[in-house]
Amino acid sequence: MRLDWNHHFHLRLFDTRELGALSIMLAIIYFGEGLVNIFVPIYFWKLGFPIWKILGFYLLNSVYFLIFAGLLIPVIKRMSDKFMIALSVPFLIVYFLLLNSIDAHNYLFWIAPALLALNMLFLNVGYTVDFTYAIRKGREGHEVGMRYLTGALSQFLAPLFGGFIIAIFGFHISFFVAIAIFFISVIPLFFVPRREVGNQIHIRGLFLFFEEKYRAFNIASMGVASELMVGRVLWPIFMFLALQSFEELGGIVSLGMLLGALGTYIVGSFFDKGRARGTLISLSSIFSLVWFSRVFLRGVNLISGSHIVGNIVNSGLMVAWASEYYSRARDSESPIMFVLSREILYQVVRIFFLPVLMVLSLFIPLEFFFPICFAIAGFLTILFSFAAEKKI
Repeated sequence: MRLDWNHHFHLRLFDTRELGALSIMLAIIYFGEGLVNIFVPIYFWKLGFPIWKILGFYLLNSVYFLIFAGLLIPVIKRMSDKFMIALSVPFLIVYFLLLNSIDAHNYLFWIAPALLALNMLFLNVGYTVDFTYAIRKGREGHEVGMRYLTGALSQFLAPLFGGFIIAIFGFHISFFVAIAIFFISVIPLFFVPRREVGNQIHIRGLFLFFEEKYRAFNIASMGVASELMVGRVLWPIFMFLALQSFEELGGIVSLGMLLGALGTYIVGSFFDKGRARGTLISLSSIFSLVWFSRVFLRGVNLISGSHIVGNIVNSGLMVAWASEYYSRARDSESPIMFVLSREILYQVVRIFFLPVLMVLSLFIPLEFFFPICFAIAGFLTILFSFAAEKKI
């Protein structure tokens, strides 16, 4: 009996260290991305790209992702999850190097999304699988909440710093600062074990989301994948057009992150106590109202306040969503195929959703285009609550 307890203790200690290393690694990457990511759509806007072309950049990203996911299955089968995470970093570095040169070489606009897609493929799959194996069953909410809390606290100043760097030195310096940080992010990987998962990977599993038992969760996934495009691409441009200041925009985003971090751990605890359905329904409804209210927003103060409130609600909502995601991944026959099929579904949805926004931007003036997109995001956010449907 004592041997069993000792084995359990060392296993828990090992998982705790692994979760810590994974959280630190992701926190470093997020800090580097936080310096520039929210400003990337604005970077394109300042270069003179119209909204439809900016959206097209992310459409290309989704197309490239699907192509690589299909072509690289034989390669991924030979990789460990740790190697996938490590491999994602060079692609992220090259991606930002290409972004940095788009103003001088416009053709890089068509290549950079491919590097981002490769980064997403290896990082999202490798990290999510690693995290899925490391978390404890029944404690998904707590440990996801801690991951989000660690990430939020470590990066909440990044947008503020990024805004000042861009305002003083320009985008080029901010990209190089982010790249330097990405090099550091691989260090925690030395404390993460290597897992061979290749024997679980097969082409047929890429379409796992077609299974009947995932129908309700698919609806929620479609909402998440689409709403994210409005929130990460269009909303930052809208805010910048109102604020006209990189420093103010970065400061507001940082404040929203800081306040949002306070709710993540609490929401994770609620999830673990069997309140997943109520948490998801409540927060998705509130966040939907936030999006609908943005249809009528005018003035810097209201827009700034809406971002802060929205980030607080969304931070908690994403913890509840991710907790349900990891719970389902862990219970699936093959966590890596569950993760891969989810990533495929996200990109398929965006390939259909983004062209709709692109067409709207071509025929509708900006003063009406943004409110229409915010209303669409409000409807999409309601779909998040389907993730709480009982698993079959």
